[in-house]
Amino acid sequence: MSRLIKHKRKKALIYLAIALIAVFAIFTIGFKLIINSSVFIANLFGNKLETDLFQSETLADININEIPSATNSSELKVSGNTYNIDTIIIFINNQESKKLSISSKNEFITTINTLNDGENEIYFVGEIKNSDKRKKTETFLILSKITKPKIEISSPSDNSITPKSEIKILGKTDQNVSIRINGLPAVVSSEGIFDKTVQLKEGENKIIISAEDEAGNSDELTLTVIYEK
Repeated sequence: MSRLIKHKRKKALIYLAIALIAVFAIFTIGFKLIINSSVFIANLFGNKLETDLFQSETLADININEIPSATNSSELKVSGNTYNIDTIIIFINNQESKKLSISSKNEFITTINTLNDGENEIYFVGEIKNSDKRKKTETFLILSKITKPKIEISSPSDNSITPKSEIKILGKTDQNVSIRINGLPAVVSSEGIFDKTVQLKEGENKIIISAEDEAGNSDELTLTVIYEK
């Protein structure tokens, strides 16, 4: 083989080696540099956007302590605490009911005395300090009911006489009312119909039927049944 051919082959091998090294460098150092640069730029601008958004938002909060879902009064005591709130406005059924100034302790307690009989929707709106923005809470649904639940006994009649040692008490009440007969719970249907079998002792038996609704209203009725063998 001539020296010229050997020289050309050696030169080609050198160029090939340089090309392989270049490709390897691009796929390692080059891509890594490109990726790192992209991440840096993204993080730089991303953090700035997040900071701008954070600064543009006014932080505030209203925490309401537990509110009952039902009450047997036209009044309701509410309390809670706030952050970055000057004033709280209480709305009942979308009507402004009361306005409160928040103390330096960021706490409040007040009594709402304008509940309607039946269901009431209540929510709280806070005026944010040094801002024209407002913070609104979730809406609370509260049932106000002050009337006693009804107790109607269809069987047996009061002062009835029976030759049996047990008797079934059958009656009706309002919806969402629990019934107890002589202290024991009775089954009440969704329509308010209830029944329970009671064991009798010989002679006069006093059967006490008590009712209580979800708002805490209660009533009681005494039924007399005489057992004669």
